[in-house]
Amino acid sequence: MTQRNQVSSPLSPALPWWVVTGVLVVNLLVFAMAGLSLLSSRGHFQERTEVTTRNMAQAVAEFTGDLISKVEVALVAAAEEYQWQQTTGLVDDQALEAYLAKLYGYFSFLGGIQIADAQGTVTHGAGEDGRRQINVADRAYFHEARDNPKQTLIISQPLLGRVAKEWVVVIALRISKPDGSFAGVAYAPLRLRHYSRFLASFDVGKDGVLAVRDQDMGLLVRFPDLKPLGVDVGSKTVSSEFVQLFRSGATSGTYFTENNNDKIGRTYSYVKVPGCPWYVVVGIAGEESLAPWWKEFTRTVFLVAIFTLCTGVFGVLFSLYWKRQIGSAVRLAEQEARFREVVEGTDNLIVKLDVNGRILYANPVARVVFGLAPEQCVGKMITDFIHPADREPSMKALQSWIGERLSHATFENRQVSVTGDVRQMSWTVDMHYDSQGKLVSIGSIAQDITKRKQLEESLVKAKEASDASNKAKSTFLANMSHEIRTPLNGMFGMLELLETTDLTAEQRGYLRSALLSSKRLSVLLSDILDISRIEADKLAIEDAEFALIDQKESVLDVFGLVARGKGLVLDFVIDEQTPPQLVGDGARLRQILFNLVGNAIKFTERGSVTVEVSMLPQRASGSVHLLFCITDTGIGIPDAQLATIFEPFTQADASYSRRFQGAGLGLSIVRKLLALMGGGLSFDSREGVGTTFFLSLPFRLPAARPKEGGPSPALPSGPGSGRGLRILFAEDDAVSLMAGRRMLEKCGYAVTTVQNGQEALDHLARAPFDLVCMDIQMPVMDGVEAVRRIRNGEAGHASATIPVIALTAYAMAGDRERFLAAGMNGHVSKPVSVVELQDAIDGVMAGTGRRP
Repeated sequence: MTQRNQVSSPLSPALPWWVVTGVLVVNLLVFAMAGLSLLSSRGHFQERTEVTTRNMAQAVAEFTGDLISKVEVALVAAAEEYQWQQTTGLVDDQALEAYLAKLYGYFSFLGGIQIADAQGTVTHGAGEDGRRQINVADRAYFHEARDNPKQTLIISQPLLGRVAKEWVVVIALRISKPDGSFAGVAYAPLRLRHYSRFLASFDVGKDGVLAVRDQDMGLLVRFPDLKPLGVDVGSKTVSSEFVQLFRSGATSGTYFTENNNDKIGRTYSYVKVPGCPWYVVVGIAGEESLAPWWKEFTRTVFLVAIFTLCTGVFGVLFSLYWKRQIGSAVRLAEQEARFREVVEGTDNLIVKLDVNGRILYANPVARVVFGLAPEQCVGKMITDFIHPADREPSMKALQSWIGERLSHATFENRQVSVTGDVRQMSWTVDMHYDSQGKLVSIGSIAQDITKRKQLEESLVKAKEASDASNKAKSTFLANMSHEIRTPLNGMFGMLELLETTDLTAEQRGYLRSALLSSKRLSVLLSDILDISRIEADKLAIEDAEFALIDQKESVLDVFGLVARGKGLVLDFVIDEQTPPQLVGDGARLRQILFNLVGNAIKFTERGSVTVEVSMLPQRASGSVHLLFCITDTGIGIPDAQLATIFEPFTQADASYSRRFQGAGLGLSIVRKLLALMGGGLSFDSREGVGTTFFLSLPFRLPAARPKEGGPSPALPSGPGSGRGLRILFAEDDAVSLMAGRRMLEKCGYAVTTVQNGQEALDHLARAPFDLVCMDIQMPVMDGVEAVRRIRNGEAGHASATIPVIALTAYAMAGDRERFLAAGMNGHVSKPVSVVELQDAIDGVMAGTGRRP
């Protein structure tokens, strides 16, 4: 060795200067380009954050401005109705209260709509606050309306409500007499808590902020709130940057500051609300907005490092080539040294095996995986370290690969160290064969994937927890449906019973209005329960009979006032050839029409909105295709945006969205519903002229029924209609029990009432009955358990086949099928009407052949 070192090489082992210089220059250029690219990218992300905050602030401001405008329209309508009644002397308190209630029904965020006279006493009202015995003469908005005849809409400072005891902003309007003197105010308290819920729907990130302030910079609402830090409604604690921009008179602006209550650096944008002295402020945390940039930074640094490594490898390879003439011995020694450096420096386990699976070599990672030093592993069988459950599958797989003469394979198993530690390993195996195809040795590299497997297990558990959460949500909705429908059933039943008594024409009109409201409340409850199925993408299309005229009345009732407020003509025309009764999903059709008519009114400033319904050529007997044309004289859709209007969260363009606020989901939902219902959608639009949407939907025709010679069925007037059935009625709710019993008795049935399933079993065992009407949720014993025991003969052999009708508040999807599968013969969901109940009894008794 010493002798070899004394021999001089004809070539210098040092790299040429131009190679070193070239590598350094290239690397410096790459570093400079990467740095400039990262600086430019950071500026891009910061600019995008500013655009995001501006757009979000503009969207919230436009929504708020539109909200205020809608409330103003309602207040104008209320004031005009009050003025008219006062002027004509035809004061009808109940009619005015009903009118206010109808106006209030369009606004879920208001505490109510009230009218105060010239002395400040609230005389009429609707909503949660309703008509309370309060006086608002001491309020500043009342003074402003009284003292300023030319004042239009008044928006108060935040006030602590006297009724609800929560923060509100009062929107008020002066009411004047014909001679211009002060007659009072119409006002509506906007509950800031409800308005804050709207702000929560915007995603501003984990540390983002969305707030609304008044013209004095006083805080109205903030999401998330800072009450734990002492920041509440009315707080004027703002950053100096905001104060400077605000005092400059600018109605919008963007800035960055860390000078805020929670000391988090954010990019803020604020926008003045149109027609309102409020300002919307949106802030996105700097760390969150730059998170993508940091990923790009990491990726760039990694690529630069790889490039640097590559150039270094190039230098090394070139150095090896340059030094080749020095001698093969030195070259081999250097190569072996580098190999050992790589093998022993890696985090992966590297082992070499003989044909029998005995370890010939192991790198230092064996200390971690096997619990032994590399030299201690040599000579041991690799199977000694494989988990017992994985030992046989691993060796079978290896023998199979060798039998197929594979040279490369991968697999996973568990390794157990001598100390008992278990690790998940991912193996890459190379089989080496001689020229005759005989296995010579096996080389393998194993990566520790224990943490990855643990992460996968945690993801599975997280999914299971999510499924459990969805199940809990469905259970909650079912329980809420039951709890709401039970009192609604009692109220509805009592109203129907009241209809059978002697009433004046006026009283009967009130009663019909109450019945209609109860039915609409039931429909609304069903619509609310559908939300969970829409979110879970489990919406099922119903197939039930409905009247087309009901769709017309719903559209005109909901949108008529809004259209009149904008000076538009809203019309709904049904061709006389169109069948009045159809079979399909009436609720989904109503949802589609509401979306399209609502859009048409929103984008139409003058003219009209018309819905026309006609028949398309019939394709098959028993079914029809209807064509719905929704035409407006609005702004139309620009040609450049025709291809994107059906995409979720998309409107024509940014300026379009700022003028006509909205999330851009309506048409996407319409298209999805139409696809589920087997329909089609097209449209024709001219910018500045208007738009027409064409919907084609298939419906079935209802089965032919005999014509009825009189009005729709009502409760029989008394026992004279006696059907002779003996009915056992089980219900735990006292009001529903009373209402149901009187309904059945007025139908002429002999009724015996019990309050739980056990009492029903006892009565059936003692006396014969023809029919059982059974509630589901009852104390002591529920309806399902009671029916199971009846079918098992525990109430007597004669009662084992008695017809049972479920009268229950459980109305979720699948409830009816579940109860029928439990042994019941019929199902009527609450609230129960006499017509539905009579139809169910007739159907069940006819099917069983037990009618007396």
